Amino acid sequence: MRKLIFFAVLATVLWGVLGLAVEQPEIEARVAPILEIGGLKFKDLNKNGVLDPYEDWRLPVDVRVEDLLSKMTLEEKVGQMLHPNVTMPADGSIVPDQTIKFGNMTITRPGTAKLIERGIGYLLNNGIAHPIIFASWSNKVQEMAEATRLGIPILFSSDPRHGAILTGHVTGKQYFSGWPKREGFLGMGATMDEELARRYGEIVAAEYRAVGLHMILGPIVDVMTEPRWTRNGETWGENAEMTAKLAAAFIKGAQGEKLGPTSIATMPKHWPGSGPQDMSRSIFGGAIAPLIYPGNNFAYHLLPFKAAFEAGAFTTMCYYSPNPFDGCGSCYSQYLNKVLREELGFTGINCTDWGVMSFMGPVREDLQKLPTKEWFALALEAGIDQFGGESDPRPILELVREGRISEERINTSVRKLLKLKFELGLFEDPYVDPAKAEQIVGSAEFQAEAYRAQLESIVLLKND
Repeated sequence: MRKLIFFAVLATVLWGVLGLAVEQPEIEARVAPILEIGGLKFKDLNKNGVLDPYEDWRLPVDVRVEDLLSKMTLEEKVGQMLHPNVTMPADGSIVPDQTIKFGNMTITRPGTAKLIERGIGYLLNNGIAHPIIFASWSNKVQEMAEATRLGIPILFSSDPRHGAILTGHVTGKQYFSGWPKREGFLGMGATMDEELARRYGEIVAAEYRAVGLHMILGPIVDVMTEPRWTRNGETWGENAEMTAKLAAAFIKGAQGEKLGPTSIATMPKHWPGSGPQDMSRSIFGGAIAPLIYPGNNFAYHLLPFKAAFEAGAFTTMCYYSPNPFDGCGSCYSQYLNKVLREELGFTGINCTDWGVMSFMGPVREDLQKLPTKEWFALALEAGIDQFGGESDPRPILELVREGRISEERINTSVRKLLKLKFELGLFEDPYVDPAKAEQIVGSAEFQAEAYRAQLESIVLLKND
């Protein structure tokens, strides 16, 4: 830490003394003051009148991350590890607390303001609204985040929302350009066109960023080897090599050569490849079943993940299903974490699927009976960095305060979660232009390219 601060100070001095050329990025603040130093502008995110290293966009990202991490409380760190839902309403109002029926349970989902107060750093927004309203809503929430103690911006994610017909996680009127299939990528798989898949990623990124979205919870890179699985229509198809090529092309299009202010992050899912499920033994309502990898084809299902990580994907999502190696749900498996980290060399963020912690659990009978707090402990020990669908920090905070999970273990995950935000340029300007959003989202150019992709996706099975 001391070395990083030393290099940060040294770099700042060199810029001042030697007059090294730097390019001023776009800076926008709604609450935090703007500092002007040597003709350059910086956001005073913690409002202390001093340019802290994490506010200095000239410094290396790792230096900025370490400085910010050193200033954060445990509660603020844990807030970055939670990734709950906030569904923007069509009128763009700020969502209050909501009471929701979930089977036989009644749960209260905290509203936007309460989540910001808890230091939540990532929000899944699957809401539908006109692009002007959408962009304005994103700005309002970012303004709330900027007003907090350290002014850490929100990273907004969304499930795929570019289908010609919206269904699944995102439903309603389609304002974005409409590409083949519905929520998934099966129509794009039918084109077998890598360049088209790359262009698809570029357009998804342009439309997402226009309204203030920064991450797609996809692409799905599961391989369709179990015809009874209810989510097959979201995949690229049954061929792992083709899935690997097309998904990698999509990721390169969405993220660009390097993550930046025009990129979106991708989250290829569902680790470790959730197509081969034994649906004759389905659990939890029929959509989930044990993974079996028939014919010893585990390596075959890893091919798309390997390609996705090589293409630059910085995050991944693990699935609910128990695996055949240790019987645990995938997000609780130390064996699968070893494969992910050591065999595939993945160093990024491993996020759970939604509800894995609160509602699903480790699935294995001896572990399923444990209290929910113990499920969090198992997941953290298995290398999980972020918890999808969770908004209550108390289980993790209790584990740290009890000495069961070290704060350094928390830091390991939070470093990655903060780094992604810095890479995407959110600390400089998380705001968007609602007028430009209306021009970009669903533009005639993007609709024409989407229609061309629909034509390319049509496959003639028989011609007589």
